[in-house]
Amino acid sequence: MYQQRVTAFIDILGFGDLVARSVGNSELQKSISAALSAASPETMKSLDLIKVNEERVPPEGLEKVRRMAKILGEIVLKEHPVCVSYFSDLVVISAEASDLLASQMVLELTCKLSIRLWSEHRLTLRGGIVVGELHHVDGGQIFGPAIGKAYDLEREKAVYPRILIEKSCADHFMQQPAIAPMLPLIESAEEGFSQITLGSCFHYTLTSSAWLLGDQQLFDRLFTEMTQLRDALGAIQAASGSDRVAAKYKWLAENCERHVSQTPYRKWDYPDGSSTSTAH
Repeated sequence: MYQQRVTAFIDILGFGDLVARSVGNSELQKSISAALSAASPETMKSLDLIKVNEERVPPEGLEKVRRMAKILGEIVLKEHPVCVSYFSDLVVISAEASDLLASQMVLELTCKLSIRLWSEHRLTLRGGIVVGELHHVDGGQIFGPAIGKAYDLEREKAVYPRILIEKSCADHFMQQPAIAPMLPLIESAEEGFSQITLGSCFHYTLTSSAWLLGDQQLFDRLFTEMTQLRDALGAIQAASGSDRVAAKYKWLAENCERHVSQTPYRKWDYPDGSSTSTAH
């Protein structure tokens, strides 16, 4: 029953505080519902697996292209399945370690979830990613040593708002030739671990990910958000009311600032000579 699976255990930080403040506040309750919807299995698997650059598609053919992209995405997920389960502010994503595309999608989905929850709700993530024995039914049963390892990594080692990757799991990815485009997402951490941070998610998305595919409008929005990360995280740090929490967001702000300095602005030019770029 157990399979060797790449397993990500993710905690949505700040969620408990939102819930505490939501009593008698219907707008905040709606925000909580939207944040949970962003982490649902259905939404996670529809995060632009096959991206359509709508600016490059004639209006009369757009709906057909969208349908084809949806079908292709479903085919990819059927051939390379990724399992997602969630409860309240906890999300688990896993895939068979031997399925290289599916296991890399665990990293991709983690990255997209991080950016979406930050962009829409100013929430950050902390978690652990391991490789080990696990039984995981999509949206259903989940048990095995891997979930305990990932939980312990998140609770005991991650400390800051980041996704910590155990060494054996990082080695599993680094042995894959196809991992090269994803390397900007993964950075070295202390004690031989690797990590994914909000800063590395933005950096990877803006420099290496196929998610944007020439979508200048989306690029510009995410690039602007990235340049504002330090100030936004500083505001959370100042409002935290706890030195311990403030120190964690100070760490993340400094990490993000380093990634901002390494992320150049780009404009998307096409082989036919057209461009979607705007002045910046």
